[in-house]
Amino acid sequence: ALSSGVLIIGREGDGALAIQNGGAVSSTTSRLGSGGPDGGRGTATVDSVGSSWNSGSLNIFRSTLAIQNGGAVSSSSAHMYINSTVMVDGAGSNWTSSGYLGLGEDHGGVLTVKNGGAVSSASFMGAATVDGAGSSLTTGGLSTETGLRISNGGVVSSSFGSIGGDGGFVVDGAGSSWTNSGELYIGMVGLGHLAIRNGGAVSSAIGRLGDFFGDIGVATVEGSGSSWTNSGDLVVGTGYTGTLNILNGVVSVGNTLSVGEHGTVNFAGGQLAADSIDAATAGAQFNFTGGALAVNTFNGSLVNQGGELAPGDSPGTTVITGDYTQLLGGTFEVEIGGLLQGAEHDWLDVG
Repeated sequence: ALSSGVLIIGREGDGALAIQNGGAVSSTTSRLGSGGPDGGRGTATVDSVGSSWNSGSLNIFRSTLAIQNGGAVSSSSAHMYINSTVMVDGAGSNWTSSGYLGLGEDHGGVLTVKNGGAVSSASFMGAATVDGAGSSLTTGGLSTETGLRISNGGVVSSSFGSIGGDGGFVVDGAGSSWTNSGELYIGMVGLGHLAIRNGGAVSSAIGRLGDFFGDIGVATVEGSGSSWTNSGDLVVGTGYTGTLNILNGVVSVGNTLSVGEHGTVNFAGGQLAADSIDAATAGAQFNFTGGALAVNTFNGSLVNQGGELAPGDSPGTTVITGDYTQLLGGTFEVEIGGLLQGAEHDWLDVG
C-alpha cells in the first residue's frame, strides 16, 4: 500500500503507475500529467480485483487512466483535460466520484466504459461511450456538449439531462437505454441532437426541444423497437427551434405534446401516443405522413397525409378542436365492440 498527500505522475517527464494484484494507493490530491504544453504525461493502470486507488481530487492532463479486470478508483472530484482518456473495462471495474466528474467541457477528455464496467458520480459533464451489456454510467445531473453514445446494451441513469454545444447523444441497439428521472433539455448552448436507434430506449419526466432562445433541439426516433417515453409533457419549439422526427418506434407522452411557434413534428412511421397534442399556435407544424396516432385531444387542425388515426385508448375518444382532413392514403381506424361511446367503440369528435 502507498499513502501520499499529493501524488503527481508525469510532472516534467513521462511517468507511470501500476496498481495490480490487490495493491492499494491513497492520496489526498492526484494528478496525471502536467498542465503545461511542454509538461509530462502520466499513465495509470488499476488492474485486477482488489486493486484500488482512493484519491481526493483527480486531475488528468494529456494522460491515460485504465481501470480493468475488476480494479477500482474512487475520487472526491475529477477533471479530464485535452487529449486525456479514461477506460473502465470489464465486469467489476469501477470509477466512483462522490462529486463532480468533468470530461470534455472545453477540455476534450474522453471516457469509455465497456464490457460491464461502471462509473458513478454526483454530476457529470463531457463526452463518453458506454458500450456493452452491464456497462453503466450513473449520475445526478448529466450534461454533454461534445457527444455521448450508448450502444450494445449499455445503460445510463441520471436525474437531469441536457444536450447542447453542438453535441449529440446516441442511444443505439436493443437493451441500450438512458433513464432520466427529471427534465431533459435538448438544445442548450447551441445545437443538441438526441438519436434513438435500432431498439434503443430513452425515458424522461419532461422533454424539451429548443426551449431557450437561440438554441436548436432535434430528436430522432428510428428503428423497430426504439422508444422515447415521457411521463409528463414533451415541449417542441416553444422557446426557439425544436424538431421531433418519428420515423419508426414509439414515442409516448403522458400529458401534453406542445408544438410551439418554432416547433416541427415530422411523424412518418411507428407510433405516437399522447393524452393531448397542442399544435394550435401560429407557426407550429405537425406533419402527419405515416405511423399510428393515438391521442385523446388534438388542439388545432389535423391533416392526415398518409398515417393512421386510432382514437384514444383501446377503444377511446379523440377530440379534434379544429378541422380534420384525411387525404388519399390516410386511414381512420375504428374499433367496434358495443354501443357505449369511447368505452365499447371508438369515437371521433371534430370541432
